[in-house]
Formats: sequence, C-alpha cells, structure tokens
Amino acid sequence: MAQITIQEILLAAEQDEAMTELAHRYNLFIIRTASATCRRFITKHDDEYAIALRAFCDAVKKYDPEAGVSFESYAKLLIKNRVIDHLRNESRHMGHLSIEDEMENGRDFSDDTEREQAETQSAAAEEIARLSTVIAAYGIAFNELPEASPKHQKTREACAQAVAYMLRDPALIADMRRNHFLPMKILQEKCDIPRKTLERHRKYIVTATEVCLGDFPVIAEYLKHIVASAEEPKN
Repeated sequence: MAQITIQEILLAAEQDEAMTELAHRYNLFIIRTASATCRRFITKHDDEYAIALRAFCDAVKKYDPEAGVSFESYAKLLIKNRVIDHLRNESRHMGHLSIEDEMENGRDFSDDTEREQAETQSAAAEEIARLSTVIAAYGIAFNELPEASPKHQKTREACAQAVAYMLRDPALIADMRRNHFLPMKILQEKCDIPRKTLERHRKYIVTATEVCLGDFPVIAEYLKHIVASAEEPKN
C-alpha cells in the first residue's frame, strides 16, 4: 500500500468517488484492524466490518494533519474504539477474557503488531483452505499455482486482461463454474491473447478469477494488478 498524501485525504473527505477509492485501497488495513480488535478474522459480511469501514471514512473526514499523528495511527485508533464500543453494546466476549478485561490489563490492540500478524496469517490460512476447495473442482491444486503464475510483466498483463474480461461477462463465469473449464477460444479472440499463453497460465487465470469473485481479501492483496484491471471501466 503506497503512502497516502495529505492531498488524497482532503480530496476523499470532499468527494464520494475519491472516498470509495481510498477505502478500497485501505480495505486490508480496515479488515486487519477490525480483526485484531475482535481477536478473530473479520470479513465483509460481518457487522464489525461495516462499523470499521464507517470509522475509516470518519477518520478521513476528521483527520487533522497538524495534530502530529499519522493518518494510519489516527484511523486505526478510531476503528478500534468504534469496534470496541460495538462489542460492548453487543456484550460479546472474545476468548476467555472480555474486551474490558483486556483494556483494564493495559492491552492496546491498536499497537499489537504481533497479534495483527498472527491474525493475518490465520486469515491467510483460512482463505487458502477455502480457495483450495474451490479450485479443486477445476483440477487445480494450490501448490501448483507458483509454477502456473506468470513471470514476466507482459504475461501478467495478458492474464489480468483475461480475468477482467471474464468478470465482465456473467454468462462466461456461469459456464466456467458449471463446466469447470476456461473458455480459451473466446479469450483468445476477444482479448487477442495467444492460445499458448492461456494454456500455460490456465490455472492462474481460473484461480485469480475465483479470488476476485469470492471473499479472499488477504489473497487479493497479492493480486492487486488483477483486481485493478477488473475494476477498470469497460471500453
């Protein structure tokens, strides 16, 4: 995640489109902070994610660059406080200690780097397990993906183009999931991608498509170029 500028924060505070783009850029940060606070992995389907997202947007609008605190630190604190308030209201307890117990013992979730790293690792393991089940239907094993991944920039761009085309055509997605095959002929013709490239990187393209379609925020972080291509407006 590239360092944010004051200009970007100010623009997002004024424009909804810029706010949406910034929130998407910080999506993993939001999930990590909410997960660390809850002591469990949070997905976009959880109430805590919606609360954390609103807190992040409020942080953008309220951030004062002259206060001497980085935006990330301020946003993390605001998200943590909002989520903790929510957990208190819901009377939820995490593990053998409550949020109140942790706070009374001087535990500061926002600064718990080790916990965040553990949460991310746990989330990644959970995502890999789910994704492995999904791609197994295509005859793909997760440990095959490093070999199937494109090594050169031009090939990565071609694969991203193929994934983006797939995601913009629900009928193709339905066919792919129903028959468990990649429509190489269509991608070859519509995207002008060599057949050999599609064949060599079929497993990667299928997996990347499923990652973009599913709830895999940690894995998606490693496919930013794919996600960015998929979100570009159709010509």
